[in-house]
Amino acid sequence: MIKSFYFNPLETNCYLIADEGGAVAVVDPGCYGDGEAAALEESLEGLKPVAILLTHGHPDHVYGVARLARRYGIPVMLSAEDNYIMERCGTLASMFGLHDVDLGFSTVPVSDGSVVKVGGLELRALATPGHTPGGISWYCASEKAVFSGDTLFAGSIGRTDMPGGDYDILMDSLLHKLMVLPEDTLVLPGHGPETTIGREAATNPFLEPFNEAPGDDIEPIALDGFK
Repeated sequence: MIKSFYFNPLETNCYLIADEGGAVAVVDPGCYGDGEAAALEESLEGLKPVAILLTHGHPDHVYGVARLARRYGIPVMLSAEDNYIMERCGTLASMFGLHDVDLGFSTVPVSDGSVVKVGGLELRALATPGHTPGGISWYCASEKAVFSGDTLFAGSIGRTDMPGGDYDILMDSLLHKLMVLPEDTLVLPGHGPETTIGREAATNPFLEPFNEAPGDDIEPIALDGFK
């Protein structure tokens, strides 16, 4: 089961992914205030939270982490490369007119290839830096889904003009970590509607130029069979 929400003034997507036995992980709980946190907790009733999975450390993706981690006593998984971003959460929040972030939680470092078990499900960390230095996309092969954070959106890609952003690194992440996933993989982004890898490979305007005329240092992506 995968269930989605959107929270805070930036409409950040949060997801629950649960196995048949009720074990559940929370991806990017950006709950902004008690009302949003209570709505998420209500959806967790009857389930067994086992982990919080963060795609990156921007404030709109971590607002609800401290409260959930304290309530359920569960680990928070984040790339150590994004400690740099977490340290700047207050400054980044103020840039968008948002209130400060409760950072009263610790994180368990993950890196490319790390696996988190959620009951009978396995979520593998794909290192997808570029939007932030430690961006992680969480891939669940059995559910044919990837939680792409702010790396890949429907019809767009993540911004790289904020601290720690790097366009060339982002493009490398997109082309060599996400666009190589099966075309029917469901993409669940940090903002906006869901999409698929096949749809983005065929129609995303930020990816098409690279697919059609790749540079010498970028491996081309075959589009045969994409609809």
